[in-house]
Amino acid sequence: MSSTKSKENRLFLTNNYSILSKYSASIKGYFKDPILEDLIQNETQDGNNHKHVHNRTSLVNRGYAARQMAVEWIVDRSIRFERVDCIIILGAGFDTLSLRPRPSAQCHWIEIDLPYVVEFKCKYINTRIVTNQNDVIISDDGKVTSFMALKLHLISCDIRDQEDLSKKLSLALANIHPNERKRVAVLNEVCLCYLEQSEIRQIFETLKQLVSQSATAMHYIGFEQVKPHDTSQFAHVMLNHFEYIGFSLKNFPTRRELLDLFMNQLNFNHMLISSMYQIYHNANFESRLSSSTLEPFDEYEELDSYLSHYALVTGVIYLRPIAPGECSGDPTSSNGVDRAADALYDDLCSRINMIQLGKQQQTLSMEFNESINRYGHSSCVLVDQPDSKVALVSGGFGKYANHESDIESANNQSSKLAQHQRLNECIAVGWDSSGVMQTRRLQDNFVDELGVLGRMHGQICNIGDDLVFFNGGRRSPQRFVNLANDSYIGQVQRSDLTLKCITKVSTNSSLRWRHRTLKFQHDKLIQVGGLRANSANSESAIGVWHLSSDRCDFVPTLLAPEQESLFDRHTFGMDLRDENTLLVFGGLMASGLTDHPVDASHGVMLFDFRSPNSPTKVDCLRQSYDAQVHFLDANQFVKMGGISNTTGLPEEFVELYDLRGINKNNGLPISSKPFPSVRRDANCIFIPTKMTSVHFKQSHEIISIGGGGNYFTFGTHFNEWHLRCKYSQL
Repeated sequence: MSSTKSKENRLFLTNNYSILSKYSASIKGYFKDPILEDLIQNETQDGNNHKHVHNRTSLVNRGYAARQMAVEWIVDRSIRFERVDCIIILGAGFDTLSLRPRPSAQCHWIEIDLPYVVEFKCKYINTRIVTNQNDVIISDDGKVTSFMALKLHLISCDIRDQEDLSKKLSLALANIHPNERKRVAVLNEVCLCYLEQSEIRQIFETLKQLVSQSATAMHYIGFEQVKPHDTSQFAHVMLNHFEYIGFSLKNFPTRRELLDLFMNQLNFNHMLISSMYQIYHNANFESRLSSSTLEPFDEYEELDSYLSHYALVTGVIYLRPIAPGECSGDPTSSNGVDRAADALYDDLCSRINMIQLGKQQQTLSMEFNESINRYGHSSCVLVDQPDSKVALVSGGFGKYANHESDIESANNQSSKLAQHQRLNECIAVGWDSSGVMQTRRLQDNFVDELGVLGRMHGQICNIGDDLVFFNGGRRSPQRFVNLANDSYIGQVQRSDLTLKCITKVSTNSSLRWRHRTLKFQHDKLIQVGGLRANSANSESAIGVWHLSSDRCDFVPTLLAPEQESLFDRHTFGMDLRDENTLLVFGGLMASGLTDHPVDASHGVMLFDFRSPNSPTKVDCLRQSYDAQVHFLDANQFVKMGGISNTTGLPEEFVELYDLRGINKNNGLPISSKPFPSVRRDANCIFIPTKMTSVHFKQSHEIISIGGGGNYFTFGTHFNEWHLRCKYSQL
């Protein structure tokens, strides 16, 4: 695993990172792989000391654990139910899949990889596993090693060299009795993405030719990077990452392209593509990864975006006529299922056509403008006048300016200086009539140790007379630790842009983050949902802050248990329809340590304070979490961005809903507009997650602020632009 042979491509970079990430997840307890742990520790003792092995984030650990469990699950299923008796692993690397004990019947394994990989793996097996060298068969050139007792065959070969691949694979197959290679599977775990499609076709033609000499069918199992659709901004983050490390992806297909490759070009009989997002949330993986003994986790948007760009791909090609009773029980054997899945996917990913509602429909226009670089922050409107728009932005992660008035210089710092810097500041962001942005940091008299400004996923609200309410949030990445549990009222002096503390409120009732707080009526704030600081807390998921000049009191809303649970959610959208009615849109369930999208039966609700135990369901089919919602009038509201509950993809469009006709429209928005194409290139990646938005009603504008996140192994991304959405006045 050392990098001494860097001339053998740069594949060892991704190879090393992948196996060390699996090792990190294993030692953290996400799954147990003693052989993998022994292999890494043995390699380290040989002098290849890998620094930062233990420093994988909880996001990376979860992602690789999900990958490990998904591949293990599909391989076991293939052996047990498809009667696969020989598995050929392309680019096996240092993975231990073939060495792990499994309850199902054993099969033969053929691993193919570059010489330095095979050399190390053979050395490890000879010294740590194999006790009888008489069971080891080595070819004359030393490039094919068969450990007969393990039913394991290692081939030292570049799979792009078809002549060498054919020769060495023939030698390995010759060591397996023909009756033990009747049903062969080819396994690819993120390997073919580094090859051109022409190279992939040649490899599979060679495999089919050799396998067909004894096998009746060749199965395919792939853990693939799949581009969900052509406009995915998260996909650009992935591609930029691989380009940055010097190994650009040569093959990053969409679902359609992947189906075309296998079904039309390689003539597979059946093929099924299953999103890792759906597998993770429906195959009991999530609950297994949510044990309280594991790491705290608070990166839902990033994990779902990552999972939605990977898939388990399974297929089969029959190499000779199948005898009666020998037909595969593979679930991919129904083309009708494939077509139904494709139709559903296309429907979910397509843009909704405009549906007219007479002359009462709002018209929307959008554009991108320069923004501030941060995510996980909070914001509110400070000044809302036709010729003056100012928002306050506090906390989050982003780029920190060294001078009190020079936020722009922070936005221009290199990305390396911007990685995960917690921001202990409150800034004023203003826009003139043409949309030009200006930013200034407010001088404050808060004591920084109190964590007033340095909060993630807290809330700030303008409560009038330049008074701002700071509420909730967390100061630590850990889930139940160091919550910013104090609430404050601060006063903004516009003349010199200072912020001073007026009132401090300490109460366990505000121990929440990823919640929502809005001002309503004249002297009240409504607080809904959020994650709890302590799972044992029993405070209400909804309540009202009563404000006065010198204090704030939180009064829980007393609801029936079944109604209380409807509000126990986090990472949702919320806005007031009027002074008595609240809209709650989507979100994630906040029960225990497992977080699922809120059930569609009550995903979107209207809550009337006058009838607290009778919330009204709103039939929205395209539900999401982390979305921004704003009412434009008494009936129509806009939803911006978020993560789809169905696909796990960032929703790169703005939707307009009308409460008067939403049921007649089958729960769909009356219009859906994709984000503008202007500036949508490699240098302008706008991912609509972990952003905030402010609504300037005087000028009929909604402006997003910040957004982005720490996207798996692909680096930290900060949105460089804000989305400015203007609507007409009815």
